Amino acid sequence: MKNVFKKIMCLFISAIVVSTMAVPAVAAEDPQNQVFDESYLTNEYINSCSLETLYELSHIAEEQQHVNAIFDELLERVSEQQKADNNSQRSTPTATTNLIDNYVSVTSANVTTAHVLTIKINVKSNIPSTSYFNFELGYEYPTACRTEGTMVSLAGRSKGNHTITINTKGLVSGIYISVDIIARDYKEHKHFKTLFDRPYATHTAYQTITQTDVTVNKVTAAIPSVILFFTPTKNLDALGKVTIKIAEALSIAVALDAQTPDMAVGQYYKTTTTYTTDFKCVVKVQIYASKASYNAGASPIHTSNATINIPH
Repeated sequence: MKNVFKKIMCLFISAIVVSTMAVPAVAAEDPQNQVFDESYLTNEYINSCSLETLYELSHIAEEQQHVNAIFDELLERVSEQQKADNNSQRSTPTATTNLIDNYVSVTSANVTTAHVLTIKINVKSNIPSTSYFNFELGYEYPTACRTEGTMVSLAGRSKGNHTITINTKGLVSGIYISVDIIARDYKEHKHFKTLFDRPYATHTAYQTITQTDVTVNKVTAAIPSVILFFTPTKNLDALGKVTIKIAEALSIAVALDAQTPDMAVGQYYKTTTTYTTDFKCVVKVQIYASKASYNAGASPIHTSNATINIPH
């Protein structure tokens, strides 16, 4: 009888111990739990957790020391996994974004014609703040632009919804909304969305040809935010061309689809430039005999078009 009693007592005590040790794991499985005793988050406990539990703990940890400690352990685990995957003879180098996906998501992004970029994000886990860690959100330009975008640090941001506003550099180009994590020798990069940073949807400019225009055989359209040159010439398959300057190191020239008549003083140029949502600049050139002719409703003596593919 005594032996039976001893066995019952041992089972009872064991159940209490197991229950006590399981508290952090139970709390971690319920990110909505508002009561969480962070005293359980010792380095020993964090080191013993599974990768799945670490991700769950990152969602509920509030104290900065624990936020940083959990990230440290996550970083070590994913770094080891990345090295193992890349060293495997049966696999190619991978570009996972597990940490980015665990900590942040982009809910929306848009850019205005005034070149103001607004990015709304949801921070799902308090973001660590340590000297060796960069967590950045912003935009990048296509390689062809040879221009760096702008990134903003997210280090130390708390859980919840945040709005990031950035003034872009105003290049007429696609921009990539991206997030980077750089911690020691570990890197993650995620491209969330591509936007068209355009100065307007449609703009029409008018100008009268002068003797100077005829002499240099070139007319510069009065288009804001972008430089467009219309160069009537018979040296390029009898077609004029349109040149758009994207950046200091990048200009794109495209021929018009019809021969442009010789320039003459008094001609009136109507230039309509449209930036489409699929990253194109469509230029329509209409030439009238004179401004009076245009005002009288006469038909143009010439119409031609050019389409420029914008880097994206």
